[in-house]
Parts: sequence; C-alpha cells; structure tokens
Amino acid sequence: LYKLAANLRTRARDALKGKKLKKNSSILDHLGCSVDDFKTHVESLFHFGMSWDNYGNKKDKWCLDHTLPLGAAETIEELYRLSHYTNIKPMWVSLNVTKSDKSPSEWAAYKLEHGIDESLIPLELRSQDKDIS
Repeated sequence: LYKLAANLRTRARDALKGKKLKKNSSILDHLGCSVDDFKTHVESLFHFGMSWDNYGNKKDKWCLDHTLPLGAAETIEELYRLSHYTNIKPMWVSLNVTKSDKSPSEWAAYKLEHGIDESLIPLELRSQDKDIS
C-alpha cells in the first residue's frame, strides 16, 4: 500500500511542476476512498496478466493511468478532481507511454487507428518467454 500511495503523491507533485500551483492538502485526501479501497478498485480493473507482483515502471510492468491526464490541470482544484479514484485505472506501461497526455477522445481515436486493445497483454510482453500471471 505504501508504494501505491507514494506513486500517487509523486504523480501529483510532477503535475504541479512548472505550473506554479501549490497544494494545500494531501493528494490522498482527494482520492475519494481509503488507500485500501483504492487498491480493491484497481484490482477490479486488472486485465489478464496484471497482479501486484508486476506493478511498476518498467516496460514489462503495469502502472496507474489517469484517464484525464493530470497534466491537463490548470488549477489546484482541477488537479484534485483528476486525482479522484474514478479517474485512475491500471494500464500496461508500454501503453501508458504511448498514451502519454492524450485526452480520452484522442486516445480512443489512436487506439482505433492502431488496433490497440487495452485488455490484452501488449505484443512485446506476449512474445517474451516470461510467465505473466
């Protein structure tokens, strides 16, 4: 749970950089649920092959994606709104790098154009001789 909470705080801090926004409360206060409930929520959205054992920032891992990117926040209130658990889902790192700061409509169009199915293990992971459970 510590790693999960720390990553949420880091993502919010990174989104604040360069925008001259100042937090006046913990980002976890705006999650909309406890960290334990958030973990359960994330697990309910796991795709085949995702587990807490392969959570991280390397290309063969999955990470947390903000459907509406944190980088879109122009005010601290928007950052807090985008930090709500309903805006966060697990996504394979390789897909998250490709998605970057695309809006939901831009990402949907990109997936359609490139035949991307987020529910599948990315091809580069499927081709490894690695057991992803």
